[in-house]
Amino acid sequence: MGDTKSRNVEFHSVGHSSISDSMFEAFIGDESFECNEPFIGDAVPYYMRQFAKFASTGNKFAISWNWFSALYPFCWLFYRKMYLFGIIAFFVIMVTHIIIFMKHGVTNSLIMLFFWLLPFGICGNYLYYKHATKKLANLKEPTQETARKLGGISWGSVWIFLPLMAVTMIIYGILRHFVFP
Repeated sequence: MGDTKSRNVEFHSVGHSSISDSMFEAFIGDESFECNEPFIGDAVPYYMRQFAKFASTGNKFAISWNWFSALYPFCWLFYRKMYLFGIIAFFVIMVTHIIIFMKHGVTNSLIMLFFWLLPFGICGNYLYYKHATKKLANLKEPTQETARKLGGISWGSVWIFLPLMAVTMIIYGILRHFVFP
C-alpha cells in the first residue's frame, strides 16, 4: 500500500494542479485513500488530484473542468455509475430542449443545450467526488475489492444508454412531425 501512495504522489508531481504537494500527501495519507483508487477505476492520477483539491477545501466546491463530462454528460454519468443522476439529467435536459425547440426553434434549443452542458464541465469532477465519498462512506467493510465492485467504470451502461437515447430522439422526431407539426 505504501507503493500505491508513492506512485500517486509521483503522478501528482508530474501533473498540473492547483494544490500543493503537502496538501496532496495529506489527502493520500487519509485512511480512506486506499479505497479511492479502486473506486475510480481509470484516470486515477487525474481524479486523485481533483479529489485532493476538494478535500483541501473541506469538501466544498472548487471550480474545475472535465471535458468528458462537458461534451458527453449523459455518457459520462453512466460510465462513472451515477445512474440516477444520469437519468434525471437526461430527462430534465431533453424535456427543456424539446419545449424550447417547439416554441423557439432549432437555434435557441441548441444555445440552451450548450448552456446545459457548461455546468457539467465545471461541476462534473465535484459531482463525482461527492458520489465517490458518499458511496465509500457507506461501505460497511471498506476494502479495495468492495470499492472496486461499488465504483469503477461501466462501459456496458453507456452502450445500453446510447440506444435508449436514440429511441427517445426517434420518438421525439415522430411526435414533432406528426403530432406537433
